[in-house]
Amino acid sequence: MNGITVASQGNLKDSQLLNNLYHSILQHNSQHAFNFLVFDNGMTSGQRLRLLKLTRKFENCTHLTFIGAATNPKKRHPILSPDRFGYDSGQYLNYLSRVLYLDQHLLCTNNLAPLWQFELGGKTLAVNQPHLDAQVILLDLKRWRRQKIAQQVAALTPDFVSHYRHHELAVLEHVLANQWALLSTAHCLCSQAQA
Repeated sequence: MNGITVASQGNLKDSQLLNNLYHSILQHNSQHAFNFLVFDNGMTSGQRLRLLKLTRKFENCTHLTFIGAATNPKKRHPILSPDRFGYDSGQYLNYLSRVLYLDQHLLCTNNLAPLWQFELGGKTLAVNQPHLDAQVILLDLKRWRRQKIAQQVAALTPDFVSHYRHHELAVLEHVLANQWALLSTAHCLCSQAQA
């Protein structure tokens, strides 16, 4: 799939923030095509339709796809959970080699191409904070699948459940130790609260 692939979580409470984020991306990056993946955590059909209108409003919005609905919309699901980017995440993601996750609380203020083209240097991912619960994650999906990250996380999860409150992230940080780089995003993204 050509263009820049951006993934975000969509939920009932923050759908307008997600709309604002995607609108700002498309507005500041008219020279690039975008494919948006929304991990649907309980959005209404009206909220999904509002987002889909972006494909008609902006020529550079080539695809907007909603992926799965979480079984429990009130539970926070980490974006890097193995069922999202793992071998069992659905045929759609298996065709992607790279994805840029952006938290719905962000706004785009400039060209995202340098962020998308960031050289990972053999790392599985790059984040904008020194931990995996980051607002910006650039993920090499080919490497993720080749290293069988989803299977490693699934095998270790039972050992972490009783020891860590947020065991999903603890397992991921253990499996991905030393496999991520730091990104600088100040040139192209800001918090919607700052805007």
